[in-house]
Amino acid sequence: MEKPPQGRLSPEAKRFEHSLTSEMVKRAIYIDFEGFMDKAPSLIGVAIGSKFYQVALDDDLRLAAAAKKIPVRDGGQLVRDLLERAIREKRRIVAFSPCENRICKKYYQLDLTPVYADANRIVKRWVAKAYPELKRRPKSLKAYLKLIGYERAACLGERQAAQRIRAVRGMCMRRGSYEALTGCAKAKWTKLLAYNRIDVLGMRELCRISSRNRGGNP
Repeated sequence: MEKPPQGRLSPEAKRFEHSLTSEMVKRAIYIDFEGFMDKAPSLIGVAIGSKFYQVALDDDLRLAAAAKKIPVRDGGQLVRDLLERAIREKRRIVAFSPCENRICKKYYQLDLTPVYADANRIVKRWVAKAYPELKRRPKSLKAYLKLIGYERAACLGERQAAQRIRAVRGMCMRRGSYEALTGCAKAKWTKLLAYNRIDVLGMRELCRISSRNRGGNP
């Protein structure tokens, strides 16, 4: 496992997730991977400030990515670039669970721990204070987003990323062009990208609301 790039974070950047300041949450780098359970990620969505972008991490998705003007990059190098930027600019890298960090350790030999923050831990204390009447605390990102009125369209489904990637990837490889894909396969790719975008931007909005309103309702 590679050591993180050299650099020191300020004491503030080392606080637990629940005590991150609003400014730190605002400046954070938000990420979400899409892919298969037992393979390196196929896609990443990234939000930094007002910018959101997606990058395909699987060369077999190159045709589909090009059709949506999405670049294709090596996943390890992309994550290293994000890690170096986070340390250089004293930002946190935020994902909804420890999963993204585990993926980076397993497939890219990169440990994001020095700058990593779990969005679930950022917001759960706020939810407990803001919504004391809830009998069941949200556990999934979808449930959290529903709580703040930031809902996904029903057509985007749930837990379908792998089968959508498999369908698009396979058909691109067989047919040799994105234009030759069926309408159904193209729709799967469009929905996957929309799903990923909502997860990243919704997670960011959730963290921002919780950091601004730790004492109660938004």
